[in-house]
Amino acid sequence: MNGALPQALNWIFVRSTDRLGGQSTVALTLESLRRIAVGGTNHFVKLLLVVYACALWSAFKDRDEAPPSGRLRLSALAYAAVILGFSMLQDGGFRYPDFQVYLPLFMAVLLLGVRSLRDQTPIKKPLLAALLSLCAAMTVWSGVIRWRQAPITQLCFTPDNPRLKGMYLRDEDHGFVQGLLEFEKSIPKTEGIFVFPDPLFFYFATERMSPVPAVPFLKFSWDLRPEERALIPRWLEDKKVEWAVIGQETSYDSGYLRFGREETWKEAVKKGLVMGTRGDYPDLERYLDRNFKEVTGPKGFWTLKRRR
Repeated sequence: MNGALPQALNWIFVRSTDRLGGQSTVALTLESLRRIAVGGTNHFVKLLLVVYACALWSAFKDRDEAPPSGRLRLSALAYAAVILGFSMLQDGGFRYPDFQVYLPLFMAVLLLGVRSLRDQTPIKKPLLAALLSLCAAMTVWSGVIRWRQAPITQLCFTPDNPRLKGMYLRDEDHGFVQGLLEFEKSIPKTEGIFVFPDPLFFYFATERMSPVPAVPFLKFSWDLRPEERALIPRWLEDKKVEWAVIGQETSYDSGYLRFGREETWKEAVKKGLVMGTRGDYPDLERYLDRNFKEVTGPKGFWTLKRRR
C-alpha cells in the first residue's frame, strides 16, 4: 500500500478533526448532543432522537424474532444510527434535511414492533395511530425545510468561467459570483486578493493562490482555530495583499449565506455588522479598517484597497 493506509487514517482521525478548533470528533459530537438536548433551537430534533432511540430499543428487543430477519433489522438500524451520529450530531442538529432520509427505516421498525403486540393489548391502536401521525408530521416537516431551500429548477445559471462549467446557481447567487469574477479580471495577478468568507471556488477559478488558509463560506464548525484567526492580519501583511473583498453577510439560513447590507464599510464597522455571522474575527476587522479603504467593487461585497 506504500504507506497510503496509515496516511489515510491519520488524515481522517487526526488532521481533519484537528481542523475543528482542536476538538476531537467524539468531543464535538457530545457537545452537539448536549446542545440538541438542552438548547433553545431545533426542538423537532429532540423528538427525532427519542423516536430513533425507541426504534433501536424495539429492534434490539426483537433481535431473535424470525431469524435472521430480526438481527438484520437491528444491524441496518445500528448502521443508520452511526451515520446519524456523523451527519446530524456534529452540527447540533443543523443538517436536518440529510438525516430524514433514514426516517422510513426507523418508522418501519417501530410500526412492526407495534403490530407484533397482541390484538387485545389496550395501547396497540392508540400507539399505532400516534406513530402514523408522527410519521406524517415528520414528513411534512421535511417538506417545509426543503420548500425553504431553492427549488432545483432555480439552479440553472452557470458562471462564465471555463473552470466553473457545470456549477449551477440561483440567479441572485450567479450575479454575486459573476460580479466577483469580472472584478478579479481588473486586478493584476501580481496583486494579492483576500476574499472573506472564501467561497471555495474563487481561487480555483481565477488560478490565484489564497494568502491565508481557507475561511469557509459555509457556517459550520469547519473553521480556523482561534490562534490561526489571530494570525490572518500578519499573513496579509507579510504577503502584502493589496485587496480585501468582504462579503456583506446578513444571516445564515437553511443552507444559504444571505447577503444584502446597505451600509458602507465604515458604517458597518461602527454598527458591528462586519462579518455579521462570524463575530470571532475582531483582530482581522480592526486590521482591515486601519490599513484599507473602501472602493467601488462587485455587488454584495465591501471592496477594500490597501492605503498608500
